[in-house]
Amino acid sequence: MSHSDALTDAKAAIASIRVETLDCIDALKKQASGETVLLNKVDEAKLIARLDAYAANLKAVADAGPAGRKKQFSLAKKRLLFSFDARICAVVRALVRCVGKATLEEVIQHANELTVWKPLAEPVIVNWVEKPKGGYRPIVKSGPMRTAQCLTGC
Repeated sequence: MSHSDALTDAKAAIASIRVETLDCIDALKKQASGETVLLNKVDEAKLIARLDAYAANLKAVADAGPAGRKKQFSLAKKRLLFSFDARICAVVRALVRCVGKATLEEVIQHANELTVWKPLAEPVIVNWVEKPKGGYRPIVKSGPMRTAQCLTGC
């Protein structure tokens, strides 16, 4: 795969992450708890600003490809793995996937607790599904923090 093909694929993946995160922000905005709106326009604007910063960092890492793998890895570590914006976007996506609702305060609280450097104590649910040719396959369902941890790395 040429560098231009890899860069095109990376930019398509970034666009996909952006669209999914915007959809999740929209889902959080539409949720309501009784008469209370859990995500207002100001909160939405804050999340979108975080998303824009995260997307810019992803693009910078993708563009660093010609500088070599070491430079790209260094940028990724600095700009993404330690990034609060990346954690915010991952938590938004994970909470919508796993829980379905959240306030901005809950998103920020989870993002502050999230790290890619430490294992989580969050339990997982494992279902054993029988395979057609015999044996069993474990199907794992992660909670929101483990899901967010995985999303932070991609």
